[in-house]
Amino acid sequence: MSSFTLFVAADDDRREVIEIVAAAAGVALVVKAGETCPGAEGFGPAMGGVPVISTAQGPIARTVPILQYLAGVHAHSALHGDCLYTDAVVDQWLQVFLADIAPNLRILQDVAPDGTVAEGSAVAQAARGKPVAPKAGLALRSRAEAATAAVFAALAARLETHSCLVTERITLADIAVASQLLPLLESGAMPSVAPAIARWALACAHHAAFVAVRGAPTEAAVNRIMSAASAVAPAAPAAAAAAAAAASGAGAPAAASAAASAAAPAATGLTNSGSVSAGALSAPPAFATRWSRGRARASEVLTAGAAIIGQTVTVGGWVRSARKQSGLAFIDVSDGSTMAKLQFVVKEGIADADSIAAVAKVGTGACVRGTGKVVATRDGKSVELECTSLSVMGDIPDPSKYPVAKARLSMEALREHQHLRPRTNALAAVTRVRNACAFATHRFFQERGFLYIHTPIITSADCEGAGEMFSVTTMMPADPKGPIPRTEDGSIDYSKDFFGNPAGLTVSGQLQVESFACSMSDVYTFGPTFRAENSHTSRHLSEFWMIEPEIAFAGLEEDMSLAEDYLKYCTAYVLEHCAADIEFFDQRVEKGLRDRLQNVVNEDFVRLSYTDAIEILCRPEVLKKAKFSIKPSWGMDMRSEHERYLTDVMFKKPVIVNNYPKDIKAFYMRANDDGRTVQAMDVLVPRIGELMGGSVREERLDVLEKRMEEMDVPKDNMQWYLDLRRFGTVPHAGFGLGFERLVMYVTGMENIRDVIPFPRYPGHADV
Repeated sequence: MSSFTLFVAADDDRREVIEIVAAAAGVALVVKAGETCPGAEGFGPAMGGVPVISTAQGPIARTVPILQYLAGVHAHSALHGDCLYTDAVVDQWLQVFLADIAPNLRILQDVAPDGTVAEGSAVAQAARGKPVAPKAGLALRSRAEAATAAVFAALAARLETHSCLVTERITLADIAVASQLLPLLESGAMPSVAPAIARWALACAHHAAFVAVRGAPTEAAVNRIMSAASAVAPAAPAAAAAAAAAASGAGAPAAASAAASAAAPAATGLTNSGSVSAGALSAPPAFATRWSRGRARASEVLTAGAAIIGQTVTVGGWVRSARKQSGLAFIDVSDGSTMAKLQFVVKEGIADADSIAAVAKVGTGACVRGTGKVVATRDGKSVELECTSLSVMGDIPDPSKYPVAKARLSMEALREHQHLRPRTNALAAVTRVRNACAFATHRFFQERGFLYIHTPIITSADCEGAGEMFSVTTMMPADPKGPIPRTEDGSIDYSKDFFGNPAGLTVSGQLQVESFACSMSDVYTFGPTFRAENSHTSRHLSEFWMIEPEIAFAGLEEDMSLAEDYLKYCTAYVLEHCAADIEFFDQRVEKGLRDRLQNVVNEDFVRLSYTDAIEILCRPEVLKKAKFSIKPSWGMDMRSEHERYLTDVMFKKPVIVNNYPKDIKAFYMRANDDGRTVQAMDVLVPRIGELMGGSVREERLDVLEKRMEEMDVPKDNMQWYLDLRRFGTVPHAGFGLGFERLVMYVTGMENIRDVIPFPRYPGHADV
């Protein structure tokens, strides 16, 4: 374990936060109170200065640099963000801690409610020996109160939708801010606080690093925080702007700092925010929220665990199993928020008579709602709900008719009950992972300044040129034997149709989103697409979702890098936020799944040309070992067996194959100078094969028109696409990713029909 020496004044309250960060980072800290660090005599506590730590590289002075250094000693400590962007947000919160929270709390501590300034306090010292009049003290305290209220409003807005301040785990930002606010909350000095803040504060207080330094929170302290949460009032108007800006997510630290600075101007000499200006934020109008869930989610109860023992909560869900005895019942309930089940305990003498009677209707699949106290389980490892009341919202009179009552059903059987299969462990886990992937997708692109574009569902452009579009028409007569409008030569007369020409359901939003990339630079679309392909394989659907980013002023290298970053980001997000679900899939679906996904995050993707890939596959020793059913050759579209040899056997990691033969790729891909290949790329991943496909788009009008002619792509309905090259053309690139294949990849599920809520494939469009 690394060890450092901290030099700090004996009464310096910054010592605690430094010790907590050191504990969280797994760093041993030797504290020398009142001594001065050799080589930093101008800063040390003996000079009344700032904290200093000694390191092999020399002394580090001031709180925030010390915190940042300690947090980075061991990479596994994970106290920073999970990417460069969230690293920056952590740093913003540290600025809020340094410039807005700590100084204003110091003012509230040093200035009494009547404006009297304590002798020898920081406020008194800032006045440089001059007396501070009560009127000035009152003004100073008023500003500090308003600034603190603004910070709390921003915190509440952020924590309403997130577990922690930056990512979904405790980081340096949480430790710094919580270390300042916990004493205020635990002492009862805050009569009311948002429930989200109370939940977060308790989670921090019970964190191992906080407990190691501060000790476990007392029952009285926990009760004060919970009481304050139950007495919460709507946010004050002064905090409205901060709360609204904070609701946008990572804008929270900027909003908190901006609101606090407005409330307590830098003229006081005690606040000077260094974070992003509020003017850079786009905040919606503030309003008082009215919606409340009226119950706790099972995941919240189980995650909070010991921190909320003794609290009364209400939870609703569906029964997975029930064990009944005389006057006692144990009911495992799932509300879909987590893989784990919350056990309801219904006991005579604690539950009311109606609840005891309701137990008779409780069976697998029944919907129940219970209210009671959170208590520790018998083994002390988790918590359960000791019900004082239990309501059966919907029972199952004949359990034999409940289609998903069995503990284990095959995926094929579950597809016959698509409306009920989310109640099973596997499909519920898939749904949570799918949700996480969708959220991570938007978060990835939004954090990088991309704009989300809604491309049309109905179009006349066949992006892939394969003629696999579902037709959209109003010409089908009500009478199946009725006539369909036709031209003189017997062809269907589409001029009489709703749109005046042939139209179908989109196979891709790429062509349309390109028009926005050629105007607004970096964009993406994420929506449903359709293929009228009569395929019955485990990898094809007739309706699926596509993620298609498009980047301007970019070439093939940028396109490949964006694809790699995106896949790593999504994979890392799922590993962090769906850990229990991934563990389930690792145990039940694909052994080694977690390691495979972690390998994707940790390893750089291999990049090689199509020509090199074919050369590898055609090596005699490879052909002998692989025994391909189809021998690879230059010019062919590689089969799944070829792709998987590269990823699973040769490199054992994702591979990006690029510069494909032009004859197997679409008309819009940029031609290389060799006349044989185009600037296309496919991302191949272990176990799956192709996961993404992309290219640089042909931005040269003459080359594009020639390519369309070679591939018999009609130009009549594509003049708008050619206009993008006629008027201000720009080099641009992008890729497409079938969302369901991504979900298959991160869950290990083998059939694509099991990773979408309502699969559509030949012969199946019922629900």
